[in-house]
Amino acid sequence: MSIFNKYLFTMAGEDSNKINDYHIDTIRRTSNFGLLIHIPMIIWFFIGYYLSFYLFDSSILFSLIVGMISAAIIYAIDRSIINSAKTKPLTIARCILGVIFAIAGAFLVDVMVFEKDINQYLSNQDKESTRLIYSQKITDKKIDVNEKRLTWLAAVNNAHTEADGSGGSRKANKKEVQSLMQQRSSIVKEFEKKRKGVVKNFNQEMKRCGFLCSEQPIIQKRDRSLNDLAMQEKKAIALIHAKIEAIQSKSTKKSPRGRGEVWEIKNMHAEKARQDYLKASKALASMEDELNTKIKSSLSDTSNENGLIAKVKALHIVAFEQTESIIFYIVFFLVFLAFELVLVLTKVFSPLTIDDKRIEHLARMQEKEMQVDEEQLIQYQKMLAEQDGVSFEV
Repeated sequence: MSIFNKYLFTMAGEDSNKINDYHIDTIRRTSNFGLLIHIPMIIWFFIGYYLSFYLFDSSILFSLIVGMISAAIIYAIDRSIINSAKTKPLTIARCILGVIFAIAGAFLVDVMVFEKDINQYLSNQDKESTRLIYSQKITDKKIDVNEKRLTWLAAVNNAHTEADGSGGSRKANKKEVQSLMQQRSSIVKEFEKKRKGVVKNFNQEMKRCGFLCSEQPIIQKRDRSLNDLAMQEKKAIALIHAKIEAIQSKSTKKSPRGRGEVWEIKNMHAEKARQDYLKASKALASMEDELNTKIKSSLSDTSNENGLIAKVKALHIVAFEQTESIIFYIVFFLVFLAFELVLVLTKVFSPLTIDDKRIEHLARMQEKEMQVDEEQLIQYQKMLAEQDGVSFEV
């Protein structure tokens, strides 16, 4: 017998030195068992290696060890089934394990196949989260820049009218302006409260979103609500600013005109307002540059930044919302299930060989011999009991 057949016998848990004592059918079946047991071992070696190396950033040596341990565990399970008698509980237990392993294996294969799509989705999620964090800050800064711009333009106009004699020192209606500023403050607080409400509802909906729930519609709903609130707030504040500018454009003409002392004060005020506007504009540009930098950095490979749970959670959004992807997963699930159960199904449905029948015959003969020995023992005990005059009951 060839060395390869001896190796297959050893893998199947049989004594390779007794190959010549078996019938040809037994040799073929045992060789098939030894060959088929390699299929789940190879599959789980690569799965263990992939999990360790690609998802947990382990070294190649450690990943190989993990792969070998995974293969050894599957080998131990399948070999115990090969060497056990045909029993329904054992077969059912192995089938259940096969289904679990097939689900896990199909998931991991889909994670590998859709890795680029998953990383792109996670990158987009990271960008949306970054935009949400910076959105309110940038909106507030834009409002501040617009206010400083209007203040600067009003101060410049005030200084020009003072210089060319078209206007004198002006006094704005302070009560009316204060009322408008209070309205603006109320508007800002009101919209801030609405934004917090949108974010709160978004967090609650995300918590209620289960494993198979799609997060994309919830995120889109949040973004639309925040954008609508930003536009409404911008319009409301712009209206207040227009009213304030209209009030400040009125002149009381109570001071001397020309480039005198009053003009110098107003010109200095206009220059200070310009510096404040430029400083606020620079801060806004810096904030927007920081946002763009973070968004660009999120475009880099995120495969090492997200764990298995995050990728599996993203998988059902990226892949499972499309019919083709679901079919793809089902096909891989069935393939893995077939590979997992091919050995146990081969054992269950394999016909008895002559060696199996011989072993069963010897087992029945031994059982009969044990029954005869037990009956003889009982008869002997009865005989001793009668000689001693003691009743004997079995």
